[in-house]
Amino acid sequence: MTRALVFVTVALLPGCVALPRRGQDLQPFVAAAGRYSLMQSGTTKPSPSGRCENCRGAGKIGDGTVFVVCPICRGSGTDCGPAGCKK
Repeated sequence: MTRALVFVTVALLPGCVALPRRGQDLQPFVAAAGRYSLMQSGTTKPSPSGRCENCRGAGKIGDGTVFVVCPICRGSGTDCGPAGCKK
């Protein structure tokens, strides 16, 4: 009799335990990851080669027939960092 009572109690006990919802557990981690990615996206460094990555150092962008002055380096072909070149 006692063995059956212990078995029934152990079998019913896990159903009575309240567990937190999984979505609420992950919210602080998701918020922290989003904040970290925003902080990292604003930090860009000039290229090590010193040439503009947008126009590949040519100072102009085009398809071979029509060319436009590069808006990032303003025609100089050098990388001036995230602020851009001053004219």
